[in-house]
Amino acid sequence: MFTIHAGRLAMTRPVAIAGWSRRLCVAMAGALALLAIMVGSASAAPGPAPIAAPVLIPANGDTGWIGTSQFTFEKPATGKIFYTIDGTTPTNNLTPPSTSALWQEGKDVTVNHTLTVRAVHYVAGFASQEVSAPFIRAKLPTPTAQYGGNTLFYPSVLCSLFVNRDGSTHFIHYTEDGSVPTSTSAIYSTPLKIDKTLTLKAYATEPGLDDSDPMSINFTVPPPPAAPQATPSGSPAGSPYSFSTNTLTIKLKSAATGIFFRYSLDTAFKDWANAPIVSGDSISILGKNIGDTITLRAQTCKNGYPSSAIITEQYTYLPAVATPVPSRPKGFFYDTATVYLTSATQGASIRYVVDNQVLGPNSLDGGKAVFLESSTRLKAYAYKSPQPQSGTLDISYTLRLTAPVFDKSSQQFTDSLHVAIMAKAPNAAIFITLDGSAPNIHSAQIKSGDIVTVSALDSTVLRAVVIKDGIASDTTRV
Repeated sequence: MFTIHAGRLAMTRPVAIAGWSRRLCVAMAGALALLAIMVGSASAAPGPAPIAAPVLIPANGDTGWIGTSQFTFEKPATGKIFYTIDGTTPTNNLTPPSTSALWQEGKDVTVNHTLTVRAVHYVAGFASQEVSAPFIRAKLPTPTAQYGGNTLFYPSVLCSLFVNRDGSTHFIHYTEDGSVPTSTSAIYSTPLKIDKTLTLKAYATEPGLDDSDPMSINFTVPPPPAAPQATPSGSPAGSPYSFSTNTLTIKLKSAATGIFFRYSLDTAFKDWANAPIVSGDSISILGKNIGDTITLRAQTCKNGYPSSAIITEQYTYLPAVATPVPSRPKGFFYDTATVYLTSATQGASIRYVVDNQVLGPNSLDGGKAVFLESSTRLKAYAYKSPQPQSGTLDISYTLRLTAPVFDKSSQQFTDSLHVAIMAKAPNAAIFITLDGSAPNIHSAQIKSGDIVTVSALDSTVLRAVVIKDGIASDTTRV
């Protein structure tokens, strides 16, 4: 068994070799030595003796330079120097994706941005220890923003960007959509008017200097306060609110604090012509002509905040139809009466019932005369679309009866006398007595217009009374 040490072939134990066998072993030893050199070259394994590290010039790199800087190496006695400037470990492998480079003796390497040089010295495939040094180019200061010191704003804010560097020929690139600015982004020239929520990002660039660090500022437009709530609401179920009194009071309120309301009652909205009011205050609107619609527009305002959405409420002046008025006041009447019902609302219709009937749209037509011939409770209302129907007229009339009428007065006669007795109340009954006693419902009954014959044999006192619906007239006596 054999092992390789530093290019030599060694046996693990003594072996006697003679003749052609010795020549074969010598040849094998040479081949193995060559193979060891090749393997060492590919793997950059440490050599048998320390290899001097590269001498970088300048040894500590360069800091704060503007434009470009250079570096080189002290020429080594043997071997070659490989380096990288992208931060990767240098090797003697120049095949991509490796980024190592071979230093050309006597040449300076120019750099134009901040980087770290890393280098290693290779001799016969063996690598030295690595050396490195930073080359830090001067960097532009980060842009500074001036905007009044408050990123919560309304309605707008002017933001100025500048770089604190005298005599600078820099450019500032910026974005307002939150994306990272690049060399193709907008170039700042004048103060930016910011009137919405956004993220401003910017960086500065100038030939010969590294780009500045980026800056980022969040500007926020606060949300508007809640829209006003009108009581009563002018748009219940999508239709205007109807009011019947000449004046309607509307209260505006909002849950927000520190707010006020602007409002308008103009049909054709132009501006906020009315003085602002505070939450909880009321607005009065007047009804003039029946059917007029008043439009209320209002919004909530707060200093330093956008205004709320505008609410639109509509109120229609629709007074109730005037309650019917009877031509005859309540009270009593004799025998019959005629009542006429009218409403002060022009074009209104009237419905009525008597006594305990249910009043509704199918009730009797109040446009016709109401004829009374008994005690009656009369109820009626008036209506006209789109106005609310009137209140209900509720009135009572009490029947009184006129005493019976005789066609003959008291007199003397011979043989017999024929007397006609009439009642003015229709459908009334007449009760009579011939003995002078008071007539009642148990007395003789006749109809209006009947004739009573009085005999001359006896002196006679004729008395009569009219009775209807349990009501009795005064008694007539002849």
